[in-house]
Amino acid sequence: MKASKEERIPIYIIALLEEDIDKVQLPQTREYLIEVRKFMLQLTEASGGQILFPKNLEDVAGMYEQIGRALGTSCSIGYIPAATSSRHRHRIEVKTRNGGLRITQSRSEY
Repeated sequence: MKASKEERIPIYIIALLEEDIDKVQLPQTREYLIEVRKFMLQLTEASGGQILFPKNLEDVAGMYEQIGRALGTSCSIGYIPAATSSRHRHRIEVKTRNGGLRITQSRSEY
């Protein structure tokens, strides 16, 4: 996770639906999968990527296309506060003129 934040690498994951995890019979395995899912969510949020959940095998190819489009049409915007600035958080608002665009953010703090 640290490398993804430092290098600003968006991570995309295609994962099982929660209903699929609920079908696992062994409680320890189910708990493990739930913890892995939480970590995957943290990882994708921190990196500016996304986790996708196919409902069936046919959905997977389309998801790879979606990821490819997202990576191929993305850009990065950075902000470095002035050296005299306080150490408080800054609020930045980004808007698009095109309603069809999607804005994602990395939750990393530098």
